[in-house]
Amino acid sequence: LSLPVNVTVEPVADAAMSSNTRSYRARVHGAPVAEVKSAMTALLKCNRPLLFLGNGCRQALYDERTYSNLLQFVESYAIPVITTADGKGIFPETHELSLRVYGIADCMWPYQYLSSAEPAYDGIMVIGSELGELSTNSWLPILKPAGTNDPFIQVDINQKTIGQSFEVTHGIVGEAGAFINDLAGMISDFPPDQTQVSGRRKSMAEIKQSTPFLDPTSYYADNSPLEPAAMMRVVQECMPSGTKIFIDAGNCVGWSVHYLAVDPPSSIFTSLAMGPMGFGVASVIGGRLGCPDSTCISITGDGAFMMQGSEISTAAQYKVGAIWIVLFDNNLGMVSQGMEQFFPDKDDPGVWQSMYTLGNPDLELYARSMGADAYAASDTAGFKTALSTAIRQADKENKPQVIIATINKQQIPPYYNPIYAPVKPK
Repeated sequence: LSLPVNVTVEPVADAAMSSNTRSYRARVHGAPVAEVKSAMTALLKCNRPLLFLGNGCRQALYDERTYSNLLQFVESYAIPVITTADGKGIFPETHELSLRVYGIADCMWPYQYLSSAEPAYDGIMVIGSELGELSTNSWLPILKPAGTNDPFIQVDINQKTIGQSFEVTHGIVGEAGAFINDLAGMISDFPPDQTQVSGRRKSMAEIKQSTPFLDPTSYYADNSPLEPAAMMRVVQECMPSGTKIFIDAGNCVGWSVHYLAVDPPSSIFTSLAMGPMGFGVASVIGGRLGCPDSTCISITGDGAFMMQGSEISTAAQYKVGAIWIVLFDNNLGMVSQGMEQFFPDKDDPGVWQSMYTLGNPDLELYARSMGADAYAASDTAGFKTALSTAIRQADKENKPQVIIATINKQQIPPYYNPIYAPVKPK
């Protein structure tokens, strides 16, 4: 869009724009019923089916009826559910049928389900995901059922995304909410096979006897400096129901996606498609302004915080009680660790770590200078005290709260899980 300079500086008198999004945005609300029925028929013939939900379902599942219908559908047939990382939390992750996240920083449980030999995984329904690189472990073939006639069903409002990444047996253009509601509406036409249902529930219970975490030892550790995984444990313990969590770009994505379990009405927001550093630093302010009665937490790294941390002054000026948890390792950790993972320098070990050091800034002092209450933490006890205080003060004083958490910089987030991700070059 190109505009003449005189137009861009011309004042607009009495400008008004409706706050109702329906005034300028139209949404599709339908799904082809015959194709819904065909897809449901194919999926329910499977012994070991799977439902894969993407971020394209998020808006639809804010509707209580649609969310209830989703639960009714999966519980009626005991169909396990995975989500993409950016769809994390749209289905309750503590639910007995949740296998949590598949894709970047994924849970350990999906692999067990997908790789089981008896019974073999034999069908998938994907709703609201384009099945991109981060959602599929770089298009790992394990997501495609092995049988020649096994269903691979993809439902999306955007026709162009269907079949783009995996060959599908059923490609359905439709709105996610309408499709989910139609599935639930057809349950009476497809009575559940209780033998199959019992078998699936038993299988899920067996999978959940194992840990969902790549490194459970770190999750339960109380070391100093802080283990990032243990930080997520403390966040899990402290956050009230309905908390809005905003994840920045960097290693904080891996720690949060893998180690947090998010259930509605709590929600988690990322910006994985673009990966903009500073996203979580700024977006938490908008979150708190839009939901003033909800605890709003940004989980960010020190690099991103240094890029956009001046936004704290905006929060202070407008009395916005947002909370920032800053993972401090004095490094652009995702960059240095990623370079070491894929391009290790045998002649100069540690060179990548030194190249991306940040200069040891005093971020606690910086946060205070911008008008926030600031706390430092280097162990789980101190972090829990700081976070509990920050949540309380954010609500009581409507003042920005910043926690600078010194973390174990040697720990690497679960981006390089050997069962999913590329291995180091030899």
